[in-house]
Amino acid sequence: QPPAPSEDIWKKFELLPTPTLSPS
Repeated sequence: QPPAPSEDIWKKFELLPTPTLSPS
């Protein structure tokens, strides 16, 4: 079973900088 498309997106987000998730 391949991972859900949302999981793939999350993995891509992990590779990319996500200042939106970091309320700094």
